[in-house]
Order: sequence, then C-alpha cells, then structure tokens
Amino acid sequence: MEFYYVYLPEGNRPEFPELDEELIRREIPAEFAEAKGGGRVYRIPDTHYTKLPYDKDAKEHYLGDDSSGYHIYKDRTEMQVFFGRKKPVWKSVNEMKVIL
Repeated sequence: MEFYYVYLPEGNRPEFPELDEELIRREIPAEFAEAKGGGRVYRIPDTHYTKLPYDKDAKEHYLGDDSSGYHIYKDRTEMQVFFGRKKPVWKSVNEMKVIL
C-alpha cells in the first residue's frame, strides 16, 4: 500500500484533535506518528486520498476541513527528516476517537 504524508509542527498541536475528527468523519483510516520536536506526521492510504477535501485552484486534495487545510506529500523519504534516526510508531486516528 502507498501513502500520502502531512507534517505538522508542534505549533499546530491544538488542531490535531480537529484533524483526527475530520479524518474519522470522512471514514479515512489514517495513522499518525509523533515527530521530533513535538510535531506530528499523518499518513493517509492512497486508496482513501480522494475522500479528502479538494482545492479547485491548486487542483489537489489536502488534509483539513472543507474550508482550509494542509498540503499533502507523496514522497515518504521527505518525511523521514521529521523523525530523525527514530523509527516512527504509527497509531490509528480511529483509536484516538476513544480519547477524544
């Protein structure tokens, strides 16, 4: 399976629960891993990419709600820099629903 990735720095932490809820609402089996510095990397299966909101001007899907969101990357190697030497531990966004 292929994935799309989104990195959000620690300053976006207050938005994590809202993004998680949006992914759950859209029935996207996304996962996330804690990045160095307190940020988060989301990964979205390519089979569910088209369930994400679509920006008609940029002609691409994004992570967020219908009014705004964040750019998605296809290249996994670009995301590795956010983990340093640690191997990411992926957690299901759906499991976080219990905590929210």
